[in-house]
Amino acid sequence: MQDSTDLRFSNLFKRKTNDDKWYIDGIVHAVDKSIQNAYLSWHKNNGDTATDIRGEKVSAYNQWYNTWHTAKWSDVGEDSSRCVSTPLESAKNNIAALRGKSEQLQLGYNLLWDIQVLSRDFADGNVQIEPKYYILDTKKDKLMAVDVWGSRNEDVTLVNEFGLMDKYGTDYFNQQKDKIYDHAMLLNWDDEKARRNYSDEEKAATETASKVLGRTILDANGMPMTQKNTINWYGRRGCCTAVYPDGGWLPRG
Repeated sequence: MQDSTDLRFSNLFKRKTNDDKWYIDGIVHAVDKSIQNAYLSWHKNNGDTATDIRGEKVSAYNQWYNTWHTAKWSDVGEDSSRCVSTPLESAKNNIAALRGKSEQLQLGYNLLWDIQVLSRDFADGNVQIEPKYYILDTKKDKLMAVDVWGSRNEDVTLVNEFGLMDKYGTDYFNQQKDKIYDHAMLLNWDDEKARRNYSDEEKAATETASKVLGRTILDANGMPMTQKNTINWYGRRGCCTAVYPDGGWLPRG
């Protein structure tokens, strides 16, 4: 996880500017959105780092998540405190005044995150991510799987059914899939590219790959889209880096 649109966590994720600019006077300093300070990743239950996509332990020796030099922003050297365990919660904020229980991430804010995949087999050019949601019963200290519903106008619509992809290809899946709200995810790339650590080096590599592998996405009128479809992996409009084990890589899809 690289960033959040919740300004209270901005100093955790991004480096503070060297001036007197503030987002919240005396509390939240302005940041340089292009410079990563800390980030969140999955850790083991004992707090230790897990493994990367190669099965190697995430560590300073292995350059953290900078596999094949595609995520240099994640290499925090010997400062392991900048690789923070998920989930994002107020207690992990690097601003002491914002660590109270009332300062948790609120509904409506976005989280910017990055995934890496290791594969040569993209049958349809897409990476599919299956979300699963849980709620925590704090009295019983137990996780419970839940479906997600949303309100749209006066209708209540199923957004995500827990474990539905486990039934892929079955009659039940075919019956349920059309009931799920078809949500199109769009990115404001001009606003988010710096926050997603899109470097000049990666930009050059992406443009080169696009010339070789790319295809233009057209709208219904046959005109090039000003904002690429997020399912098109030939050009980074999401946050997934496809890496080849021989050192080559494809831009984030």
